[in-house]
Amino acid sequence: ERYLTILDPKKESDKEERLQSFFKTGAIYYSYKHYRKSMNIFSMMAKEFPTHELSRRAAFMILYSYEDLQDWPQLEQNARIFIEDPQLTKNAKFKEEMYQMVIRSAWQRIFVEQKTLGALKTAEQLVKYEEEFGKTGPWVTKKSFVMSPRAPNALAIAGNNFNNSKRILDAIKYRELMVSRYPETNFVDQIKFELGGHYEQIANYDKSASWYEKY
Repeated sequence: ERYLTILDPKKESDKEERLQSFFKTGAIYYSYKHYRKSMNIFSMMAKEFPTHELSRRAAFMILYSYEDLQDWPQLEQNARIFIEDPQLTKNAKFKEEMYQMVIRSAWQRIFVEQKTLGALKTAEQLVKYEEEFGKTGPWVTKKSFVMSPRAPNALAIAGNNFNNSKRILDAIKYRELMVSRYPETNFVDQIKFELGGHYEQIANYDKSASWYEKY
């Protein structure tokens, strides 16, 4: 770290040595699990050398540090920053891997926060997850990424949470949406059966019978 203070960032002849020093210093901290220090070094490196391949590797090491710490909100926040960086995402593989980081950390973050959010607020977060990363979400329709494989689960779990929170109409709404939008899901028959039960709860016996028949 002290050596970095000697090298002049404005001096062309020092640039390669600064780059290597950044990476080696960050990697040493990372190997000893001093994640906060390694992330600070890698962040400075990525800012100074945004187009270099080592900066892409540094970005991954920052995210892996948050993953090891199970700090999902910070992992998600940083992955979202990296995926919007036009210099870093010139590499298509890096861009795709960042997207996978975003959808995984966003999912984990919801379940870390559910203890404080409660069932109802967690259901609302799951609906937002599907709206963002599902079949009709902006990452799929506008940015040409594949949908999150967790999108159908988000609606199914949201429906269960709404039901447990006595919000039967919301449970029906999002479970019907799940069946219509993700009919290929392997647990869709179970959702159909539960929809029959929901309609039975609100005394709509015709629709209840219809869903039971679909099951």
